[in-house]
Amino acid sequence: MAVASPQLRDDGLHADTVRIALAEPIGDLVYPETCPNCSAAASRPISITKIFSHNSSDSNGADSSGWQHREASAAPLFCAACVQRHHAEEEPVTTADRLKSVFLTELALPAAGTLAFGLFLLKETGAKIARDPGREWVLALIIGVLLFIGLMCLRAAWVNNAYRRVPRQTQTSLAFDFGDDPSTVFKTVPRTYALRNADYAADFAALNADRSQMLLGPAQRRTETKRTIVTGAIILTVAVLGWWFSKG
Repeated sequence: MAVASPQLRDDGLHADTVRIALAEPIGDLVYPETCPNCSAAASRPISITKIFSHNSSDSNGADSSGWQHREASAAPLFCAACVQRHHAEEEPVTTADRLKSVFLTELALPAAGTLAFGLFLLKETGAKIARDPGREWVLALIIGVLLFIGLMCLRAAWVNNAYRRVPRQTQTSLAFDFGDDPSTVFKTVPRTYALRNADYAADFAALNADRSQMLLGPAQRRTETKRTIVTGAIILTVAVLGWWFSKG
């Protein structure tokens, strides 16, 4: 299968790599102008997209109902030879993979059901509606609503399952690998980067160290603590007001 498999946090990162933890958002990274695969001069980016699973309802992962997926992308610079090698190793996502990402999902059933019923009604009553649209407008409206709902379910299936159409990394692009970022608005957590080349890793860390340290520094921690206290106070106030008015 050519599509990537969702990963959990740092699972899947190769052990024989240099690991670096940086808090800077992945979209704001600065990359060395050397190739992470072979150390040659680099000027051409390779877009690397990964899919991560996270459980929004249970931090321990015990409740499977809260599993969601998110993407993260980086674009480190590679040399021309490694870019060519990367493209040769790529396995394109097939049409079958794209179809499965939509029709073998939980949204496929309501999409297929409403579209099939709407098309059936249209086939059986289309001529009648065309002859007298003024009297059959309610039926035409029902058919239109069914078709609209079916199309919206189909669109939702396509959008919500985009992670099922992300190609997996090549051996070349794995020279620059990374884990998930579990940061929230209340706490900044560094993302782990797994780099094949030690010299590249040192240059990459140096280029992004200042910004990362600032995001993990005392000022940022104070901001996050204040944000947590304010949010907790708002929730407590709403709860107290709800209890007060429910008594009345």
